[in-house]
Amino acid sequence: MASAEGEEGIARVFREIAEAVAKSGIEVALIGGAAVNTFEDPRYTKDLDLTVEADRVKIGRLVESLLAAGFEVTREQDASEPSGPDFIQLRRRTTVDMVDLIVAKTEFQELVIRRALRAPGQVLPVATVEDLVILKLIANRPVDQRDAFLLARDNAIDWPYVERWAATWDVSDRLRALRAILEPNSG
Repeated sequence: MASAEGEEGIARVFREIAEAVAKSGIEVALIGGAAVNTFEDPRYTKDLDLTVEADRVKIGRLVESLLAAGFEVTREQDASEPSGPDFIQLRRRTTVDMVDLIVAKTEFQELVIRRALRAPGQVLPVATVEDLVILKLIANRPVDQRDAFLLARDNAIDWPYVERWAATWDVSDRLRALRAILEPNSG
């Protein structure tokens, strides 16, 4: 995550987000580049992505806490849904700090939150490597393809779990391509 104040600023933003999450009582999982940075050498990422529980009241409390910390809502998708919005993007006016809240409205997203880990030194629960690989296969941008490769190359993977969700999300072809790169002589 980018921050105007470098690593110290990033750590401060993580603590602020963790405090807002704790105040709201909402269940979350850190996903995206910041989560990948937990398992791999850190890379630049422009935002902090959280999958959050689909609870309108708790989401409201989380957003209020972030507003009080100087963030403003810059984008909200499907705010009128009974379960709450699908997506909320917040940005702090005075810095480049940005937070994306992706609301868990599928079985997989709910599972990402339930399976999230408390990694050493991490103030927020982090999605498992397997869940991150699936999310990266779904997103499929070049940076996501690189992240999926690094995560799968450098960590023990529960492949049956990944295969199940790859099939559910119709990204089995992407998973096969990833595995072919990882195991070029396994054909």
